[in-house]
Order: sequence, then C-alpha cells, then structure tokens
Amino acid sequence: MEPTELWKDWKLHIAMFVCAVVAQKIGIINIPIGPVSLMLMPLIYAMVFGLALYLIKPIKFISTKQSEESSPLLMLAVMFLCVKMGVTMIPGLASIMSASAILVIQNIGNLGTIFLALPVAILLGCKREAVGLSFALSREPGIAIITDKYGAKSKEFQGVMACYIVGTIFGPVFFGMIPGLFVDFGWFSPEATAMAVGCGSTAMMTSGLTVLIAKFPELESQLTGFAMISNVISGLLAFYLSLFLALPITEKCYALLTRRKAVKAEKGEK
Repeated sequence: MEPTELWKDWKLHIAMFVCAVVAQKIGIINIPIGPVSLMLMPLIYAMVFGLALYLIKPIKFISTKQSEESSPLLMLAVMFLCVKMGVTMIPGLASIMSASAILVIQNIGNLGTIFLALPVAILLGCKREAVGLSFALSREPGIAIITDKYGAKSKEFQGVMACYIVGTIFGPVFFGMIPGLFVDFGWFSPEATAMAVGCGSTAMMTSGLTVLIAKFPELESQLTGFAMISNVISGLLAFYLSLFLALPITEKCYALLTRRKAVKAEKGEK
C-alpha cells in the first residue's frame, strides 16, 4: 500500500478515532498513594487501546504494514502539537531565558545512563549490545552516531534500536506517571521537572508535561516553555555530547567491566 493510499484506509482511521474519543471520555484518573497521587492521562489509555487493537489476534484491526506506513501521519500530528506548544510558551519566555544556563548544564546528566545502565546490561548478559543500549538516551542522534560508527548490522546498532523501540512504546507511559510523583514528594519544583521531561522524545515530553499542567494549570505557559526549550537544546547538544564524550567513556567502561568479569570467571574456574 502506498503512503498516499493510507488516507483511504477507513478502518485504521476509525479505530484510532474511537481510541482517542474513549480515552478523552475517561479523562484524568487520580490514584492516591499515601501523600502523593498517581495521575493517569488520556494519552496512556489511547496507547494501550491502540496496542491492544494491534496485538489481539482475533480482532486485529491494525496490521504490521499499516503500523509501519502510519509513521508519516504521526509526524504530521506532532507538527500541530509543536505549533500549539509554541504559542502557549510565549508568555513565559522571560523566565525561560533567565534559566538558559541551567537548561544547557542539565544535559550533563545524560551521562548517567552509562554508569547506571551499562553495569546492569552486562550483568544481564548483554555483550556489545550494551554499548548501544547505555551510551545515551537513544534518541535519533544516538541512532545516527551508532549507525555511522559501527554500521546498521552491528551488535551496537541492535542495542540502540532495542532501547529506542522500548522507549517509544513504554516511554510515554513512564513519563505520564513518574514526573508527577517527583513533584508531589517535593524532590523537584514543577519548572525543574518540566525541564527534565523535555529531555525525552516529543511523545514522552507531551505525556509528562500534560501531568504537570494538570497539577499546576496556573503555570501552563512556563512549564510548556521550559519543556520545549529543554527538548530543543537536548536534541542539539545530545549529538555532540554523545559523540565526543559519552561514547568514548562507554567504550572504556565496557572494556573495564568485561575485563573484570572475565577475571572473576577465570578465578571461579580455577
């Protein structure tokens, strides 16, 4: 099926429309957990409904081919979302500009994926895939770097793509739950949390931002601005940070950890 013919696929469009309407009708669900509350947003329901229509065999409304060829429509929808957010953030530009240095410095935290995820990946039995899995947040710049350096048939590429796919599917669900809890516990301010959710993909950012706006509607323009500027800056800096700093560090850490693991295994055999 050609991409232009996708517009004529009425079954797919009706299924997605029904998922969106039902998700909106359910609305926001607040689940109290002690002193905090877990907020479930319509975006999460819509993703779950769509996944069910794709996976459940007896009533499988969406085929693999349809899923793959729907990507251009997703990008079109994201364009409208970005325009809406851009208009919303204008009133909060002054406060955003005052925090510009912090927005840049926070990207150093991306290196945390190396020290947190790499040891776990190796313990779970990953080999060279661990490098692709853990050297960055596995957004598009990371995929480009791994493809150029190791090739599209490498173990490193399998690792980065696995992380990208899992993040695309489950990332918005995670972002739709955790940021609100951080704010409720008082660990971070709403503005700092908005900056943090901006480091993820557009879908992840939208999910986390929706929760924050629901909790602090009076700060909508500021929170939207912090999240969007953070997303843009993270996208620009992630490439150079990953290429010149994160990937070399990951390679050295991988060599060190696997060497120690080999030594321990050798001692155990003896």
